[in-house]
Amino acid sequence: MKRRVGAVLFVMLAVFLIGVVPVSAAAKKNYVNITSEIETKTLSATKVKVKWGKHKADKFIIYKSKFDKKGYLRHTKLKTVSGKKTSAVIKAGKNEYLYLWVKGIRKKTNTVYTGDAVCWSGIATPAWDDYAYAESGCSPTYIELDVLGGGGLKPDGYKVYRKAKGARSYKLIKKIKRKSYQLLWKDKTVKTGKAYYYKVSSYRKIGKKVLHSKKSESILRYAVNYNGKYKVSTSQESAEQVSSEQNKNQMTITLTSDSKNGESVFTMYDLYYGMLFLEDPSAEDQLLRYKIKEYSLDGETWKEVKETSDKIKLKAGKTIYFRLSGEQVDQEQVDFDYYTLGAIELSYSYRGVPSFLNVPAATGEISSYQDSESIH
Repeated sequence: MKRRVGAVLFVMLAVFLIGVVPVSAAAKKNYVNITSEIETKTLSATKVKVKWGKHKADKFIIYKSKFDKKGYLRHTKLKTVSGKKTSAVIKAGKNEYLYLWVKGIRKKTNTVYTGDAVCWSGIATPAWDDYAYAESGCSPTYIELDVLGGGGLKPDGYKVYRKAKGARSYKLIKKIKRKSYQLLWKDKTVKTGKAYYYKVSSYRKIGKKVLHSKKSESILRYAVNYNGKYKVSTSQESAEQVSSEQNKNQMTITLTSDSKNGESVFTMYDLYYGMLFLEDPSAEDQLLRYKIKEYSLDGETWKEVKETSDKIKLKAGKTIYFRLSGEQVDQEQVDFDYYTLGAIELSYSYRGVPSFLNVPAATGEISSYQDSESIH
């Protein structure tokens, strides 16, 4: 009896191993990424065509993926088609931004084909160029707008909405016929020195109907000089003045912002580390190093420059005064890869754009230039 029970158990174990091991081995799926071959085409306000390459699959399933409120990615099945097909037309919401996931299955080889793509149904919501706030043109007489129409159906034109900073509501200021995915346009109805918020929408004619996109996010622009312009003067303008023992240790630089400038914003930290190097006429191989110790916005009340993130705002047409103290240093100690002889390179913000300003120990006019590395 014991031998029969043992034999039965042996047979059951053998059947189990024969049945289970192949299934376990077959559970290992072969994934093939087909993202590079997926293409999309917007057909109408609510339809999109998805295409992929030819594969030996039993079926293809198209999902719409979306993050829920908790941040989890959820997939909603939109359509299932035969594995012999290489495309599918799916329905979506009007002017909907879609993140699509295509999944193909072949049971015989346990292969899963998977890829994704993004697209719009209808007409996309316009978006500002990433660097428009800094690099799009402006002047005291115009503001240039650089808008990307996005994907979806190609727009027939755009509508520009504007409101002055401080105003409550936007007003339509221009309807522009432009069959393009990009709009470059100058608003020449601005007032010098004013700040404006803009929004843009696009439209597409379909038969007798007109399909409108949602309005873009807002962007703040200024009708001011593109780069800052300033007048500079210093209490020392000649080698003779510098050589005197009294002037070696002190200097005052005056910086006046042009009346058509945007706002200039300096930080204490950048002023604290600003340095000016001048040749010392009285000593060979020696330089005079000046550091900003105090600043004033009226020439009378002075404040100490400290290593803090406090901001100092200079409005158009106004003046800031810098009081510097100097000391003698060996020329070999100065790395001129970081410093310029005869000028302080100040990092600051002009009309909200990271910029540089080389302030010389001289009288004249200077202009800022953008800090492209910080912008990009």
